Amino acid sequence: MIGHVPSEFDAKRFSDYLLTRGIPAHVEPSSDQNWQVWIEYDDHLEQGENELRAFLNDPSHPRYDQSSVEADRIRKRSQQQALRRRQNYHDVRTQNSYSTWISRPTPVAILLIAVSIVVYLFQWYDNKQRYQRTEYWLLFQSRLVEYESFDGTAVVAEPDPSVSVYDQILRGQVWRAFTPMFLHFGVLHILFNMMWVWQLGRVIEAMKGSLFFLLLVLGVALVSNNAQALWDQYVAGMRGFGGMSGVVAGLFGYAWMKSRFQPYQGLRIPDQMVGLMLGWLVICSLGWVGPIANAAHWGGLIAGMVMGFFPTLLNRLRQNH
Repeated sequence: MIGHVPSEFDAKRFSDYLLTRGIPAHVEPSSDQNWQVWIEYDDHLEQGENELRAFLNDPSHPRYDQSSVEADRIRKRSQQQALRRRQNYHDVRTQNSYSTWISRPTPVAILLIAVSIVVYLFQWYDNKQRYQRTEYWLLFQSRLVEYESFDGTAVVAEPDPSVSVYDQILRGQVWRAFTPMFLHFGVLHILFNMMWVWQLGRVIEAMKGSLFFLLLVLGVALVSNNAQALWDQYVAGMRGFGGMSGVVAGLFGYAWMKSRFQPYQGLRIPDQMVGLMLGWLVICSLGWVGPIANAAHWGGLIAGMVMGFFPTLLNRLRQNH
């Protein structure tokens, strides 16, 4: 305590002035109806006492009236910095470990894997029998003509390029906007995607809940499938596409943003993994690994990043207002 000020109004004016001078202080009422002035750091004691003497000699000086606005700005800035520190603080003594997260039930991730495997087995059987009926019903835009050939096998024709890629969806087959994620065209294709759903999807579901995870997957699938469908129709020419890789890219994008901007939630993505995933997307985009649904990859990645960063954006907008 460095002294007393006769009134609460003057005490707060003086406290604001001290703050603008880089001297954190606070005031408290005393038993004699005066107000005590407290300096928070000993290093500021002498300067604070000198400022108090100057104030008591001339409390009506304009410099004390002009300090309140600046003091409010300083306090607001300090609160924002404290909030950012709390958001970036992660107590490793009380955090849930990776083993704790994946020990929780993750029915949606398991269901995605199970459905993908079942669909792949149906595709394998169709190919063995020279059918394509599984793809016929699950592609974003199915091949539009089916008829029986002379030997009894089903033959399908590619869609007419003049027909909108949304033709069947607009006629009520809305599942096609999502179901291409269950189609895979090779053992390595499905193994790679299921590995990421198992490793990354289960953690997100365990942390955020099954309903949130389901909505995240459906949202990313909707964006990535539409991105690829539009790219195929207007740029590359229409062809069938499928796979969970667009969703996987979205899950990665979501986890990356959470790791970068809300690490206290416990979802961590190492920098090496970020480099690996982005490098892989670039390699695929350059065409070095054959025909790839690159638009689905990038669309899913961007959708996941937006969903992961959106809460941080809202917090920043609230802080600025």
